[in-house]
Amino acid sequence: MEFNASVLTKEEIIRALPGIAFTREAKRTRAALLDFVQMLGPLQKTQLAEAIDQKTQCHGEKRKRKNITNKLCWVDQRLEVEFNGHSEPDISECFQVATPEVLKACIQAFREVTSNHALELGVCTVCARELLVQENGFQRVPLRNIPNLHHLVPKATHPMHETINGHLLVLDTIQGEGDNATAHICEQCWKSLSSTSNHPPKLSLANQMWIGSIPWQLQALTFSKQLLIAFVYPGVFVFKLYPRRRTKQPFDPDTLQRGMKGNVSSYEMNIPELSEMIEGNLMPRPPQILGSMFRVRRSMVFEALQWLKRYNTKYYGTIDIDSYRIAALPNNDVPVEINMTIRREEDEHVTHNESAGYVPSNEEG
Repeated sequence: MEFNASVLTKEEIIRALPGIAFTREAKRTRAALLDFVQMLGPLQKTQLAEAIDQKTQCHGEKRKRKNITNKLCWVDQRLEVEFNGHSEPDISECFQVATPEVLKACIQAFREVTSNHALELGVCTVCARELLVQENGFQRVPLRNIPNLHHLVPKATHPMHETINGHLLVLDTIQGEGDNATAHICEQCWKSLSSTSNHPPKLSLANQMWIGSIPWQLQALTFSKQLLIAFVYPGVFVFKLYPRRRTKQPFDPDTLQRGMKGNVSSYEMNIPELSEMIEGNLMPRPPQILGSMFRVRRSMVFEALQWLKRYNTKYYGTIDIDSYRIAALPNNDVPVEINMTIRREEDEHVTHNESAGYVPSNEEG
């Protein structure tokens, strides 16, 4: 017989089985008690199933009565507002123009909910979330007054952690120094720290929610540079460059945009050849693997590999940075191997047709 005993409390399970002698270990936790119940005979399980059905039906009736009561109260409130004590609604002011006082009150209410104060954003020192300050109950408190501050000490440390006395916080949100340092904390984190729980706030950085900021060495990597240091390769990407503005005049190659926009087509590659190409731990990869026209700067590739080897030891800790391959990369230029893959379409109508859509552009009216 299958049943869900999780709806019953420990006391309800024991009370539903009066003839069973529960061991001390079974009574210690609710999980242990549920495991003990699973080993009982069919008769005891039938008694337990009846107790579960009785509680479920009781809760359902209470919920139903509560919903009906709430609906009746809502109807009474609406009738009281609409009729205002009269037997019939008052429609004498239905089509009257709003008075200046009413208009002023509406404008004032609109300004209050759209003002800079109402829309002010803040970053929580504990969870690093950017939230509305007024809506999320932010408060600035001294660091020494934060309750249960030891909950903000991470169990696992990382070399890039920025902490204050071992506490993992958003340092940019802290004002002052020493005893005068204050933190900006949202209401959710403050309530969690003020409670009797032995766990950190569920969204706090100390609760294994820290991912760190993206270092500049990786932020500056373009698509081509990312391929040079990647362990996993995508298929073949085809990039098409279009003019920034659509005109009826012939396209000038100098006006082609550098950003990527639109659809990207991927094609399956030869897996055996791909595995042979990426075999080994030498970094960076040869520039022959690049398939689109982008500039490569050897110094940026070298700095990114150094950062990954030092801080991302799980994947890059065993790589060998080859100085000869670094020197083979161009210094802020396009590799010859990439230039050889470029194909230029001379027919201008092809680019117009490919970039056309169902929605007309502003220039087309």
